[in-house]
Amino acid sequence: MSYSIVDNFNYNGDKPNFERDRFTSLADARRFAQSGGLDVGHPVFIENENRRFEYKGLNENNQAIFEPIVTQSDLNDYVKKSDLRQEGAEDDDTIEVDFNSFVKKEEGKGLSTHDLTDELYNVLTSLGNNTYPTTTEIEELTNLVNNLKRDLNSLIESLHPSKIVVLNGESQNFSITEAANINISWKYAKMDGNGANITSPETTYILLNGVRANSSYTNYVNESKVDFSISIPAPRQIKSNVFRIMSDTDEVEFTYNFLAPAYFGTVSDEFRRMTDVNKATEISRLETIQKVDSKEAKVKYRLSLNSIIYAYPAVYGELTSIRNLTVGGVEDIDNFTSGTVTINNIEYNYYIVDINFADWMGNLEEGNIVDRSEYLTYKFK
Repeated sequence: MSYSIVDNFNYNGDKPNFERDRFTSLADARRFAQSGGLDVGHPVFIENENRRFEYKGLNENNQAIFEPIVTQSDLNDYVKKSDLRQEGAEDDDTIEVDFNSFVKKEEGKGLSTHDLTDELYNVLTSLGNNTYPTTTEIEELTNLVNNLKRDLNSLIESLHPSKIVVLNGESQNFSITEAANINISWKYAKMDGNGANITSPETTYILLNGVRANSSYTNYVNESKVDFSISIPAPRQIKSNVFRIMSDTDEVEFTYNFLAPAYFGTVSDEFRRMTDVNKATEISRLETIQKVDSKEAKVKYRLSLNSIIYAYPAVYGELTSIRNLTVGGVEDIDNFTSGTVTINNIEYNYYIVDINFADWMGNLEEGNIVDRSEYLTYKFK
């Protein structure tokens, strides 16, 4: 009589025999086993692994342990021990392999031909095919470059045969309350074929705002060097004077600006109720920034009165930003009020804000104020 024994080790069905035979993931199988639903040694099929595992029991942390069940298909990447055993060795002998004659294989390297990447190997082997210029060829190339430079200088000299070279003089700013003493020196230079400047007396003349600067200096004829001086009285108003030295082929321009000051400081809370005349008098007593050529400034205010004020020539336009640098540079323009006033016949814009000393001291005590001196610092722009 013969018997046929059937197992379910290779069964992958939907658990017709036991609900515990198949799980979606190892995590599901572990939860089931930890609840006592599996016997030690029970095989299960895990769907997302697509293989079978054997339940080994719980570890010391009461966690279920599963190990893969090795089948014939899992051994395809292995070799038999007997295939590696040295000739004449017994089955229980240790297999010894001598690796001293081997080198590690690296990606991109052909160890049977050269120990380099193909790209580097090709570069090195091709060096012998390169040709280099001889000493004579280098000298010829150097001469060619020098000749090109000479021809270029000749071309520049033909396009710009001469120019005005300023020896002394520069654009400057003056206060509207001071006279300006202007001193300018220049010569007329001409470029030779080698690119060197040589003095070449030519006729030059100087204009102030489009007219002759001085009747005694109409033309400077055949003078290799010219020294020009002129004194301009204080204009008492914002004004720009443009000096232009000219010749038939060149010109140089200087600008001398007469600028009004800006005022800043603290005033009493009565300022807003003053007449325009009294406001002008009050502002003119403040500290000044001389020769202002824009509306921008960074100033410190000593904490003495109730309001701080900044006034500057209105010709530069309205402010777009007032930052309180004492408390981290926060934008503060919305807390200021603005107005206009005439000082020394010049229209000024002014911005004023009241200081709350209690708030200021509170910010100081809370550590919000960067500058802990007795000043408030603002940047106007």
